[in-house]
Amino acid sequence: AEAVRARGHEVIYCTNADQVSSWAAMTSERRRVHKRLIKLGIGIELFHALTSFDGQSATVACEYSGNEKSIPAGAVVMVTQRAPQDGLYQALLDHAKGDAEALPFSLTRFGDCEAPAIVAAAVYAGHRYARELGETVDIDEPLKHDRIDVGETPEGRHLNIRAEPKQGPGRKYLETLVQYYEEEIEGEAYFSALADRLIDPEERRKMQMMADVETYAAASVRPLIDKYGLTPRPAADLAASGRASAAEAQGDFASFMAEWRKSFPAYMDDFHGLEAMAPAEDLPMLNILTNHETAAIAFLEREARGEARSTEPMERYLETGEA
Repeated sequence: AEAVRARGHEVIYCTNADQVSSWAAMTSERRRVHKRLIKLGIGIELFHALTSFDGQSATVACEYSGNEKSIPAGAVVMVTQRAPQDGLYQALLDHAKGDAEALPFSLTRFGDCEAPAIVAAAVYAGHRYARELGETVDIDEPLKHDRIDVGETPEGRHLNIRAEPKQGPGRKYLETLVQYYEEEIEGEAYFSALADRLIDPEERRKMQMMADVETYAAASVRPLIDKYGLTPRPAADLAASGRASAAEAQGDFASFMAEWRKSFPAYMDDFHGLEAMAPAEDLPMLNILTNHETAAIAFLEREARGEARSTEPMERYLETGEA
């Protein structure tokens, strides 16, 4: 997408996923990738898959509703599964009539020759081959390797931990947990303050519902804050911070919707990252936290399409905690 945009063409990035470059969440690059596309002026269509292209327009269908829409386009660049480049391997195997043991040397394929994947997978495959060369390999015993947490920091943020057990959640998890809780409290005040300055009753109702979603999300993880003895900043300070941010925000309801429709999906990898750090017993409550962002994104997509029941995803979330 960046390469085509750099040549001066208008570009729309379309994916059936709920976020841009979803796998990049594994490497903490998802947010940067999304921000980069926005900065370059590349359009983004989430939750949609290509169904047809006639040379003048591309037809895409919503993954949830199945509703189709047409996007003017002169060309389509499809990102699809790649095929292995294993011609040399197959030629050598054919030379030995399919019996690699008959060759005067060992024959092994790995990395992209076996199955194209990401660079990390190719590096791992090469490392594994070198480690296992000349060794007897037990297929039931996976290769042991170090796993490094690159997200740990020596200092916490707004933490007051009573007693962190030797075998328990890491500091990074607790630090992020209290940070996200604080942001939900700030978000509640932010959206409420924006709602107060709107004149149209329906717009005010929708904005206030976004505040209610923030309240629900904060309440969902409050038991975890108490469980680990964390001390967030005072609620009054957080509310004041949220109202101050709202006071600085410029624009009307429509401009806010358009801006958030672009920016909100970038937060999904943050919430998934928190879940990845969490003990298993915390996941039900963290799933509710993540669902609030999914519900808000679904609302923004419906609002952009002008659907009459655009707030339905948020209503469902406030009733069930599900997206």
